[in-house]
Amino acid sequence: MNFALRTMKFVGEENNTELMIKVARGIASIKPDKTPAHMGTIISRIIRTETGKEDPYLEEKRRENEIALEVYPLLKEYVRNSHDPLGAALKVSALGNAIDLGVSGEIRLDFEKLEEELHFEFKKDEKEIFRERLKGAKSLLLIADNAGEIIFDRILLEEITGLKRMVAVKSGPVINDITIKDIYGTGIENIAEIVETGSDSLGIIMEEVSEDFRRIFYDVDVVIAKGHANTETLVDIDREVFFLLRAKCDYVAEYMGVKKYDFIFERGRQR
Repeated sequence: MNFALRTMKFVGEENNTELMIKVARGIASIKPDKTPAHMGTIISRIIRTETGKEDPYLEEKRRENEIALEVYPLLKEYVRNSHDPLGAALKVSALGNAIDLGVSGEIRLDFEKLEEELHFEFKKDEKEIFRERLKGAKSLLLIADNAGEIIFDRILLEEITGLKRMVAVKSGPVINDITIKDIYGTGIENIAEIVETGSDSLGIIMEEVSEDFRRIFYDVDVVIAKGHANTETLVDIDREVFFLLRAKCDYVAEYMGVKKYDFIFERGRQR
């Protein structure tokens, strides 16, 4: 409901009682076995449909990308000076997940103190297994999350060379997730093939994505999924996926076996 109110404020509809009632009914229709990502998807679609605002967070996404591009040189320098560039790039990408208007409504990242922000260690860390998976791999898919964060992901992708790199983005707007329309100008388009999920859902809801995306998802050698919604929807999927995120709510933290705001890089619970 807080997310719904924040989105309504973005479109100037915070006092629209009828809209909030429709949102509440939409939430009530969600089956208990569905994820928070399913619920966020329903809320987003109701607000967009009822207000006619196709992309409520458009300007916010532009601002996030602009800010992140300004600090890109500092992030590159941090990785370049590290004794373990890949490990440092994973930390940069994870730190980018602090930019999230969906969970908290805030950007929990001090761009003026990036070096201090990067002092963290992963609470769960499977980067050595990740290195092994990269050996001999011919393809990698990164399932992107938010605007702004995508620049941090670019740092990681630039450290993973010698294989085909693909980045999955949304086919339509949802919160501040990066879409096919937002990706160009971030620099990602120069280093990776851009693929669409075929959906405007939060996370990867398999019954909604395109056949092309599903084929890519199962055919690639290595998959990285960024952020809460991708974790929520893929954590039990029937293939190996590396999840890279910051646990920004109590429920996800408990589910992943960490504390709130801990950083995680680990594989899911494959069926």
